[in-house]
Amino acid sequence: LVDVYNYDSKFSHGSKLADERFKENGYCKIHMPSIPRTGSTWFRTMFEVATGRPSSSIWSEGGKIIDEKRRIFYSHDPCGASPDEMEGGSKRRDHACRNLTLPSQNDPILMKSHTPFYPSFDRKGVDPSATCAILLLARNPIDSYSGWTRYMNSKVEAMVDFLPRWSGHMMHWMIDTVDIPLIIFRYEDLLLRPEEVLEEILKVIGPGWNWSKDSIQRAVKAYGPKESFDNKCGKAFKKTPLNEIEMIRINYSG
Repeated sequence: LVDVYNYDSKFSHGSKLADERFKENGYCKIHMPSIPRTGSTWFRTMFEVATGRPSSSIWSEGGKIIDEKRRIFYSHDPCGASPDEMEGGSKRRDHACRNLTLPSQNDPILMKSHTPFYPSFDRKGVDPSATCAILLLARNPIDSYSGWTRYMNSKVEAMVDFLPRWSGHMMHWMIDTVDIPLIIFRYEDLLLRPEEVLEEILKVIGPGWNWSKDSIQRAVKAYGPKESFDNKCGKAFKKTPLNEIEMIRINYSG
């Protein structure tokens, strides 16, 4: 369910370079780059309940910069940012309270960006020198494109132009991440087996996270899939011409 690369258990944080970065910075950043509308916000809500700690972003998300050194936004509310705020909305709507505690100076943090699909390398929060692992969420390109068009209110490029950006985002991290752990998981697996996927990720993400099987169950109960797999996965296939599906299969399948 979770693919792990460049991981060596003899190192505390999974690699020699990751351990060196922790020693130099005093904390570890887990960078979660994603393409918009691939489920990163949904995953983060479950991750926060499971660990009792807010995740973060290089965007404000209704929060504020707690630590200038980290240059990352956290929600200052113990209930966490609302999913609407986490997706860039300005309205704070009612949501289940996640009972979170802000990280201490040495605690690891989970940070989301859309780099490089949505360029953000100029943001100070994107700091490779403090990153100890990459958490990469993948979604099939047809559903990913459908989500992207909704996110942008249909003001986007054609699928044939979107696909190289989708592929380039994934390949950037698969090729560039060679000296620190790279953890890849799929949106579709998260829909089918959220508890198992969460647990596998937490087992290899590095030290400093407080979680248990009970906390994972609470996370999935509060924020787990609200619709069936069939309703969430593959809906865009029905609207995609067969020749485009065949083109994707030939050029972008594993």
